Amino acid sequence: MLKTYKKASQLASAGILLFSAITFTYSNQFAALKLALNWWDPFAISHYRLSALTTEQFAFEVQTALDEDDIAEAQNLVALATDYGHTLPPELIEKTEEGYLAATYRYTSGFVNGFAYGEVNSVQTLIGSLASDYVGYGDLRDIKTEGTKFIAGESYDAITLGIATVGLSSSVVTWSAKVATVNPANAPVTVPVILAAAQVDKGASLIKGAYKTRKLSRPLIEKITGISSKLINKPALTKALTSPEPLYKIPSLSKMTSAAKNIDYKKLFKGDFTDSETLLHEASPLDLAALGKRFDGVINTKAVKELDDLTSASGKLLSTAGVSTSMRALAYADDAKDLRKFAKLSDKFAEKTSSVIKLLGKNAIRLGKLLYLVISVLISVAIWIAWAIWLVYSLSKSTYRLINRKKQRAAHETL
Repeated sequence: MLKTYKKASQLASAGILLFSAITFTYSNQFAALKLALNWWDPFAISHYRLSALTTEQFAFEVQTALDEDDIAEAQNLVALATDYGHTLPPELIEKTEEGYLAATYRYTSGFVNGFAYGEVNSVQTLIGSLASDYVGYGDLRDIKTEGTKFIAGESYDAITLGIATVGLSSSVVTWSAKVATVNPANAPVTVPVILAAAQVDKGASLIKGAYKTRKLSRPLIEKITGISSKLINKPALTKALTSPEPLYKIPSLSKMTSAAKNIDYKKLFKGDFTDSETLLHEASPLDLAALGKRFDGVINTKAVKELDDLTSASGKLLSTAGVSTSMRALAYADDAKDLRKFAKLSDKFAEKTSSVIKLLGKNAIRLGKLLYLVISVLISVAIWIAWAIWLVYSLSKSTYRLINRKKQRAAHETL
């Protein structure tokens, strides 16, 4: 009877084991296990957190985006909510819809204001500001404003001056090579150098825009402030800003018209200047060759190397994730490593990455308190596996004994 009880107990344990495995597979703990196995992956972290959000939380963020007049963000949030199985109120979704003419006007007017005046109060104005920095015009404007104060010994913005000077320098290198003008360094410019300069140029403009809109994280501000104080060669900047030699040229209307024919304005208004480089160059009133000569030696090359990693990471993030995502990432990143994590996150969420960061903040790329969950799940799984191994071993041993006993009985009966 004891043997029968033991066998029944083992079979019951096997049933419980199987049931617990099936239940675990369809539980939140299984999702936590997948997170535990990919704890280093920003997508796994964000996916787990997003799966736990409620419809009300998504709806609140959509309304917040609408209140901020960020229609594109509101639309992405609606799409993200749908991806995670939420049905938002129809009247809320209707508010996110925008007519073609209204959208065109919003993008065009914002871009023009950002390009011409450096005004940064929306994604569209930021893109225009980035475009003006891309051809050096916006950076030169900021250098004149803050550099004049610096030379006069007045209170000035060190970050804006430092980042604008780095951006201007990289713009000159990039554009001088592309349009076959004078290389300010008087050295051969290879493709890797051009690409690196372009990344630094984009990254510097992005950081400057985030700083102007007060969307640059405190750790990044502290890092850049320390570097910016060592960036500028004051005598060289004084000479550059007081030189009487002309820096401007008259844009060619015919060349601008020709370049504008094949422009994808949707890409341009999203901050992708790949197809519009020629147009932006022709529209720029700056003489790049003269600009390169005038500002040669203004930057302390040793100090700028400390900034390279940060500006390069920001530029790569901008290229892969777009303006909205990059701006949100800069508000939460502590360093270049964090920026690269946000860039990796954008590989999976694409244009919705900005919405993910809006919902989760820094928790989109960091485990935080989820670390305790990951550890507890791994311990639970380890215990379950140990129990399963013991049970399988116990059943196998009992089965072997039973079979062996039957063989011995059969052999005894034969004798």
